[in-house]
Amino acid sequence: MSVVYRLKDRVKVKIDDIEIKVSPLAYSQKIEIQEKMTLAVKESNMRYAMEGTILAIKYALKGVSGLTNADGTSYELEFDEGTLSDETIDDLLNLKYSQKLSAVCASLLSGVGNDVIDPGTGEKMEGISFEVSSEKK
Repeated sequence: MSVVYRLKDRVKVKIDDIEIKVSPLAYSQKIEIQEKMTLAVKESNMRYAMEGTILAIKYALKGVSGLTNADGTSYELEFDEGTLSDETIDDLLNLKYSQKLSAVCASLLSGVGNDVIDPGTGEKMEGISFEVSSEKK
């Protein structure tokens, strides 16, 4: 039987040695992200691809564990009106996990729990696993 993930659900995803929590994307969010991705291809403009990726992260990511600040304290996400702050996105895009994190969030355009494909190789990305169940917000 297939699982229906609601927008209030939080799905755990393991990326190497960190764990993130994502929520499914609303259709309006998917449209906004897809518009950027389509422009990226149509105009061969990587800026649009990056903007689409940033939107996917901004809308999908709801939690993270396994990260620390340079001073050794636990890293916490910061939100503005329910989505990640720009400063937090800057932090996350500088992680060694940023490519996998971006790919996980962008993969939510086609639903929750699908294989995450490396856009450069077309192969399944290693080190990423979705947890079958979810928790509520």
